[in-house]
Amino acid sequence: TKPCCATVDVILGAELHGGFVVGPAGPVVAVVGEDLILPCSLKPNSSAVDMRVEWSLADSDDVVHLYEEGSDDLQKQIPSYKQRTTLFREELKRGNASLKLSRVALFDENIYKCLIDSKNWFDDVSFQVIIVAVGTKPVVSAEGHRDGRVSLVCESTGWNPAPEVEWLDSEGKILPAEPTESHRVTEGFSVKRRVTVEEGDTHKNISLICRVSSHKHTKEEQIHVPQKFIVFSAHHWKNLLCVFIPLAVIVAVIGFLLQKGNYLPV
Repeated sequence: TKPCCATVDVILGAELHGGFVVGPAGPVVAVVGEDLILPCSLKPNSSAVDMRVEWSLADSDDVVHLYEEGSDDLQKQIPSYKQRTTLFREELKRGNASLKLSRVALFDENIYKCLIDSKNWFDDVSFQVIIVAVGTKPVVSAEGHRDGRVSLVCESTGWNPAPEVEWLDSEGKILPAEPTESHRVTEGFSVKRRVTVEEGDTHKNISLICRVSSHKHTKEEQIHVPQKFIVFSAHHWKNLLCVFIPLAVIVAVIGFLLQKGNYLPV
């Protein structure tokens, strides 16, 4: 059928003219604010100067950057990419159609497609771009304490992708904690995780670390919790009982005597 023959013609044309387009083997990762190179080239190397090079978003075919007839044609370019995309003109002679994307932001995270058309054949490659946002330093606060336990919460914002949150003791051992709460906002992911600390050695302070990490980027906050703050427990209650019980007994006895005195015969 014609569609089959057309497909075969394209493949044969690419093979005969050395026109296979290649890209990265996996996702390309960049940090917010940095410049990013989107790799795309012809293999084996041959000039792409006289070819049509189109960078677009794979899911919509919206134009990120278009080069044809020896110059850039940016009339149909997505507005958010204006003045942020650049082809390496000298590299086009060697079949390198990589695109430089400046000042990347979270909204640049997408699947990109590089298409090269020589008029006799065309080929394309698509790959994912992951934008990493490094969030704020964790903030640790106490939510309350009771029965010899204190509840601590660790919070951080502005991460992408959603980070992992861990609580560790002073020896670096991971502590059991509640599940991480994660919410996506405009600036990235906001996360929080709680841990409950129980009574331990009353002669020492407890040292804990909250660690937030994503794509090899890590931020930590260490907190020292005084045991006297944690444990308003048995020791304190014993002291209070030693005071209040005798007082209660004395008050009860006095009340009893007064009440009995009211019924004494005159």
